[in-house]
Amino acid sequence: MDKAKDAFSLDEESLRKTILKSYFGERTAPLEPEPLMAHLRQLLSGPPGGETQPATYYFEVEPEVTVPVFFRSVEVERPGLAALIAEPLLAAAEERAAGRRSEVAPNLSMFISALAGPLALKADISESVAAALLAGFLIAVARLGPSGARSLYREAMAGKPRPGVR
Repeated sequence: MDKAKDAFSLDEESLRKTILKSYFGERTAPLEPEPLMAHLRQLLSGPPGGETQPATYYFEVEPEVTVPVFFRSVEVERPGLAALIAEPLLAAAEERAAGRRSEVAPNLSMFISALAGPLALKADISESVAAALLAGFLIAVARLGPSGARSLYREAMAGKPRPGVR
């Protein structure tokens, strides 16, 4: 896949650490991740034994399939969760793309932590899982570009009624 025109670079290391901390800390059994983390792993790494390149995330191979599947999957687990993950990250990335911000956030770890607490309360999930979901999708937003990520999110949510909207 060609790099999106509005894709941007960010320091992914702190985001990957957030994801790994949650992935290994939120297991329901010795080898089974918490279900939401399994959906995130699928987005980032693909199926076990997948054939992605080391510097490529699975969502980069077929974003038109993997990103909508991720959002539909988290919606099955927790209705309304997709919006809680996507909306604040897309808004910040779109502001950056429009030149209203020089970066998504001066400190990505603090940004993710600030969003994770309220998300965890609203979705009734652990804060570490909330942080991992946000961190994983922020990596996708940066690599796919905010316009591409927004389009894929809209596609995933097409036909799904929005809370408070009839």
